[in-house]
Amino acid sequence: MRAHHIQTQQAKRRVDLLSRAWIELSAAMSAAGLDERTVFALLPAFWDSRVRRTVYQQDAELSPQQAVRDIRELCRLSWLVPQGQARGRYYVAGPAMRPILDSVRQPTKPYADPYRDPEQKHPS
Repeated sequence: MRAHHIQTQQAKRRVDLLSRAWIELSAAMSAAGLDERTVFALLPAFWDSRVRRTVYQQDAELSPQQAVRDIRELCRLSWLVPQGQARGRYYVAGPAMRPILDSVRQPTKPYADPYRDPEQKHPS
């Protein structure tokens, strides 16, 4: 049962993190004068994944031209950094994303163990 409780806490923590990331990135895009849809391009980079134009295009339901323009603008503003060439090109988080990464990925408390004996000292 302990494992189920920890799994549930992990899932909740991921959902909370994703929600905070979306809110922070959305506010930053609004402040930069960009459409909220660009958050679809930034979320994978937030998770340390590669951003690909085709995936962003599908996720945000854009034309290829719109996706290229958005990604080009995100690179210009240092939200994304291009890696690779031509068909192998992908994008990673740029320096402009660092403050949001730091604020959203705050240190978290250890998972609660409902089966731990309350009299037992917490191991250091």
